[in-house]
Amino acid sequence: MTGWNDLPTELKEIVVQMVDDEELVRDGLARGASEEFQALLALSAMDRELHALVSLILWQFFAAEIAPLKGRFARRLTLYQPHSFAWDVPTLVGLYSQLLSTLSSLDSLSLQCRTSVAIGLLPLLPSSLSRTVQHLQFKSWSHEEFIHSKTAAAVIYAFPNLVEAELFDIRQGEGQGASLAVDALRSLPQLKRLSLGDGNGFSSPTSLAFPWKSSLVSLNLGEVDYTHLGVSFLRHFVDRHSNTLQELLLPFYPDDASFPTFFLPHLHTLTLYVNDDSALLPLSFSASPLRILTIKLIGEEGDVENMVHKLTEAVAEHRVTLDAVSVEAFAHEVAGDSDQEALDDLQALCEKEQICYDFDLVGP
Repeated sequence: MTGWNDLPTELKEIVVQMVDDEELVRDGLARGASEEFQALLALSAMDRELHALVSLILWQFFAAEIAPLKGRFARRLTLYQPHSFAWDVPTLVGLYSQLLSTLSSLDSLSLQCRTSVAIGLLPLLPSSLSRTVQHLQFKSWSHEEFIHSKTAAAVIYAFPNLVEAELFDIRQGEGQGASLAVDALRSLPQLKRLSLGDGNGFSSPTSLAFPWKSSLVSLNLGEVDYTHLGVSFLRHFVDRHSNTLQELLLPFYPDDASFPTFFLPHLHTLTLYVNDDSALLPLSFSASPLRILTIKLIGEEGDVENMVHKLTEAVAEHRVTLDAVSVEAFAHEVAGDSDQEALDDLQALCEKEQICYDFDLVGP
């Protein structure tokens, strides 16, 4: 017997059109309890292809019927890139711009769509969003697509009142385009919290060393490849915000030999990825009044003991100010008695100094 999965796409399109043949749902004239709307909901649950076809109509219903009535209450919104042939760029830009025009109090926006959709939306954004949006997340919709620095800069400039920005998968390009995203970030007068993900779009030490209009209190670089984030880049970046930085998360640096000493008088929360050759990195922050220290140990079987001994030395250095130490071991296993003894010594030191201690074996 032929099932829904066996029907060609063209026939499924006809079925969907017949359910809403008068386009009442599509035009926002049908209520959510109407037979047409409920039939489309049921149809969308039959298979992925029908779900994609119906979603286009339901999005139009939401934008036309629900958003104008409830949009003013929305505070957060994520715009995804649907994985469907039914959602071409002009259609998606039109629907998203219609939706955004109703969200007068939005303060958090996440863009996880094609860069062509994001760029298409920029000239259509209501002026109110440039004032209300304080948190922006911008990341690629696919592992195969990166965002050019020029595109990231255009999106950042569209929201001049940002307090927090999360930017992922940014590529710097060549020539003058390399510093565009950095220049946009430096122009934000209220930016306080910044997270950067993988991509080399911000590894421009020269532009990072220029004056910023804001001073960061939180900097998250944990998902950045250290090859895109050299020590010179890091020094320029962190020194620029040394008087205000309170929270810092660094990427994995495999060697602490050339790592600088930082003078961050207000830094109280530090997270580091380390291996056996970089386990003493916390000592680079000995001038900071650390209260919360999180260490992510990266090693093979048998490496845990050496790393924990070095970490114990660092904890002893910060024992006067520390409130909590968290250790996550990204290792195959805690191999034997020597590893466990090293961990016991660290725990004993924390208990002696009344420091909260937590250990978690994450695995490979």
